[in-house]
Formats: sequence, C-alpha cells, structure tokens
Amino acid sequence: MDHVVPRYVTLPAKPATADQIAHPSAPLPTWNGSFTYNGTTYNYNMVGHCSEHRQIHHRQDFHYPCENIITGCTSDPTVDSEDGHTVQYLTTHSPIFKT
Repeated sequence: MDHVVPRYVTLPAKPATADQIAHPSAPLPTWNGSFTYNGTTYNYNMVGHCSEHRQIHHRQDFHYPCENIITGCTSDPTVDSEDGHTVQYLTTHSPIFKT
C-alpha cells in the first residue's frame, strides 16, 4: 500500500468580527423575475441590471489569475494556450467585456 502524503493544509475557520467586515461603497444593483416550467413557478433574484431595459452600465472589473493544480493536470493562466494566447488574455478580450 502506498504511503499517503497530504499536499495541502486546511486552516481552521476564523469568524470575522463586525469591525473586520468592510461594507461596500455602493450597493450592488439587483433585479428579480420568475418563470414557469412544468406547472411550477420559479422565482429568482439576479445581481446586475435587467437586460430588458437595454441600458448600458459601466463597472470596473478585477481579474486575479490563479494556477489550478489537479492531479495530472495544471492550469496556469499565464502560459500560452494552443492558439498562442494566455487564458488571461482570452478572458479579458472575450465578447462579454466588449461594448
């Protein structure tokens, strides 16, 4: 039988105190709606602006590339992919970030 060696550490949870929790500078916009499927109505709440209003909203996004390591497979966003671009480049140049 192989000897098992832990490769990560799980730190114990530390509950935050009220003075450690930063309050947002502005509340996130939300909207809600519902749909019916097979006779059951499902309600939902979404963060952002409703696309039905066709309004343009600008916000600043932050991208934090991280390396994912799964046994036998490593995903590094700073390494070129098959098409010569990094995952970080492909993300920031995807249609979702275009006007």
